[in-house]
Amino acid sequence: MDQGILSIFICEILLKWYGGFFTYWKVGWNLFDFVIVAASLIGPSLTFISNSRILKVLRVLRAFRSLRSISALRPLQLVVQTIIQSLPDMANILLLLLIFMFVFAVIGVSLFAEYSPEYFGNLETAMFSLFICVTLDGWVEIFNTLRADQFPFASIYFTVFILIGAFILINLVVAVVVTNLESAIAEQDELDLQQKTGREKETLLVYSNYTIPVLCVDT
Repeated sequence: MDQGILSIFICEILLKWYGGFFTYWKVGWNLFDFVIVAASLIGPSLTFISNSRILKVLRVLRAFRSLRSISALRPLQLVVQTIIQSLPDMANILLLLLIFMFVFAVIGVSLFAEYSPEYFGNLETAMFSLFICVTLDGWVEIFNTLRADQFPFASIYFTVFILIGAFILINLVVAVVVTNLESAIAEQDELDLQQKTGREKETLLVYSNYTIPVLCVDT
């Protein structure tokens, strides 16, 4: 079954090459398919490699064949393409979040290092603790550690950080992806409509050029 599915993928690539070899390499998803299939072919064939780590890596690449479903399913392809296009905007927001976390990490080390060294003993542990707070998973344990010592600024510190870091900046990342996805869907719908209109015009043009012969009967 494994070889049969791989044979289907190879036949698909050969058919696309037959339809246009140079055009095939201009589409990014075709390159993605080619790399996945090539990795599936190379992995089992390189048994002569003495380095077992390289051989294991090549064999693991065969598992990526399931990613070919991305190019086969159009909605999934649109989602992945939107996420890739959103990376520059998300990078700017994540950079802002990183700077914000760094500032609060410095504040946290200055205020809480003596009371909670396991969470704010140094800058590295403070950044990791703030990352836990951003994910909103496990921040209560960190907060209770400081609250048990009745530190007065703990509530204000965590409230401000979670409000800005988790609720605003992280949601901005989601908003960027959703906005780009809506734009991509609208562009795809417009493109489909243009293609449909073009096919209808071609059909009307064919019928307009078709003349029905008329028999003339002399009386």
